[in-house]
Amino acid sequence: MPYTHFGKQADVFKHVILCEVLKREKPDLYVETNSACAEYMLSNSLEQQYGICHFLNNISEYNEFTDSNYLNLERKAYRDHLYLGSPGLAMNILNSPSDELLFFDIEKEPLKNIEAFAQRDGFRNRIRTFNQDSIRGTVELLPSLLLYTLIRMK
Repeated sequence: MPYTHFGKQADVFKHVILCEVLKREKPDLYVETNSACAEYMLSNSLEQQYGICHFLNNISEYNEFTDSNYLNLERKAYRDHLYLGSPGLAMNILNSPSDELLFFDIEKEPLKNIEAFAQRDGFRNRIRTFNQDSIRGTVELLPSLLLYTLIRMK
């Protein structure tokens, strides 16, 4: 199943919120269901032009975002024509060596993307990927989860 929603307005909005929650709450364990990819090549679609491209090109109008982790991470990725998905954002924000991140997806390609991103950027030893139904997998993990865990269900 192709992930075509990346970079659209709703995606930008939910990622702004995710980044702020991760920055403030700093969970020791992050679990994401239906993860999708850590990063995407921007295709400059109409949706992206009104989503992430509009956000980055017009950010000076929004003073509230000048210190935003999301803005800083996406600006850096945008220079290389990339867009960070939620796994890439989470890996960058939860960057303590003790932080652990678990990613579920029923598709293998997004998990390979997450693993390659983690390997390239030095996060590989802190992540685990699961190619299975995310609800079943998360429920199975519940008894062993750390006290301060954030589970992001999509």
